[in-house]
Amino acid sequence: MSSYHQIFIQTSNSEDQLVADIVAAAGCRMRKLETMDAPIAYTGRTRRVAVEVKLNHDLEDDLGTNFSQYPIVITLRSLDSDKSHEEGVAKEIFNNLAGGGQYAMILTFNLYNVLAEQPPTEKRQST
Repeated sequence: MSSYHQIFIQTSNSEDQLVADIVAAAGCRMRKLETMDAPIAYTGRTRRVAVEVKLNHDLEDDLGTNFSQYPIVITLRSLDSDKSHEEGVAKEIFNNLAGGGQYAMILTFNLYNVLAEQPPTEKRQST
């Protein structure tokens, strides 16, 4: 089974704003997938890393990580199987998104290894 870096996100921003922020944070274009049965809603590529956005997931809370509080997930996959490079790109995107202060997030590797967290604030939780 392959392991990837993933950023789980909680936000009240619109889908369009979220995608625009991911585009800016990753420095890539995103393409919306039009098929209704595709689990991936948007896909892009930056610096030989695939960027895949799912607007929902079915992960359950486990080992102290409350995945259910972060319904959106960005999966990052190195096209060269270079985990070090993949991690660098994942951390850069995470930090760029965190800098805007609009997203509560968790950066993980292989789901259960939490590398960074941007906790929710009162402002982010209000709808």
